[in-house]
Formats: sequence, structure tokens, C-alpha cells
Amino acid sequence: MLILINIYKEPKDLIVDCIQSIKRIYPQVKIVGVYDGVIRPELNELFDYNFEEKNSKLYKNKGGGYWTHRYLKIYLRLRIAEPLIKIDPDTKFLRPIHQTFPTDGIFGTTWKLFGNIDLIHGGCIGYTNSAAKLLVQSNILLEDNYKTERFTYPRFTNYRKSYDSDDVETDLLTCQDKILFSSALRLKIPLHHFDEFSSWGLKNKHNVDYSKAVIHPAVY
Repeated sequence: MLILINIYKEPKDLIVDCIQSIKRIYPQVKIVGVYDGVIRPELNELFDYNFEEKNSKLYKNKGGGYWTHRYLKIYLRLRIAEPLIKIDPDTKFLRPIHQTFPTDGIFGTTWKLFGNIDLIHGGCIGYTNSAAKLLVQSNILLEDNYKTERFTYPRFTNYRKSYDSDDVETDLLTCQDKILFSSALRLKIPLHHFDEFSSWGLKNKHNVDYSKAVIHPAVY
């Protein structure tokens, strides 16, 4: 297992708490920090590997699926362990994962789009090596189609706040969940619900629930 955390301007204390929750349970696991348009030297010592994208915030709509493509490419380049577990900094590990990881595809908390289409919530999501390799080698995530407004959502809502003083309310972010689902569907990559992950939107913050091994977003 390799754990990868995408970093923007989240508070350092939040990131430290996330990493400590992992290391208490998996002290030997390697953790990768991937930075999106920011340089955070104060965090470098927290991670086994650090990767920076200095020039732009890829999560904005012009980036399309490149944000996901980049971290999958980093995972394949490192060749450390399978599967990849990609988490957001407000994720918390509560106990060891007992459930067997799928041998193919992508796994996590599934949710319904338009009532009948399964997507996997990206706050905590797992990839087998074969799924990551197919997504990267196909370059499907880099297609211009995924840079359109159909695959975005508003930056600001009644429960989401900005880490930037210069952000504007018209900013759109790429919806990586939709992009990943569309790509997986086209490539026939299976999506699996994983019972020991519980990952939902920011308005559904978790209290501690030891029926799950990993929760997002966690209440720290």
C-alpha cells in the first residue's frame, strides 16, 4: 500500500493530524505529498516523497483530468507498493484495514449521480496497479472534453470556504469524480464499493466511527 495526499493551502495542523493517524496504524507505510500550484517547504519533512506543480492550480477547470493523471503517473513511477490509496488532507485512519483490497479496478465509497450512476467519492479512493496503468497509458484523462464546464463544480458553496484571499466566486473546480467515472466507463475499468472507507462531501463531516477504517472528512 502507498498513500498519496494532495496538498493545496490546507492548514499544516490538519495535514499533520492526518499523517499521524496513518503512522499510528501503519508506521512503515510510505506517504507521498503532491502539491497543486503551491510550494510548502514546511511540509517536506512530513512526507517520504514530495512532488510540486509550481505554475498553476490544476484543480481549476482548465486542468481537466490532468490533476488525477499526474498523481497516478507519480504512483506508477515510484513502483513501491499496490494499491495506491489517494486521500485528501482531512481524512483520518481509525484502525487497520481488514477488508481485502480488490484485485482489479478502482475502489472506495460509491455514490449515485442522477440516482442511478455509481461514482466513487475522491476524498479517499483506491487504485490497483492495473487500473492506474490503463488510465495513464491511455492518456484519456488529458482529453479536452474533460476541460469543459460539464465536468466542473462551483468553488464556493455554503459549506466550502477559500484558502485564498484572491479567489473569486466565479471560479470553477474540476469534478475529478465525474472525470474518473467517465474515463473508467470508457476503458471498462470496474468500480468497487469498499465497505471500510467512508468518504462523503464536506457538509457531511464524520465523527469517530470504528465500523470504518478510514473516514473523510474527519472531525479533528
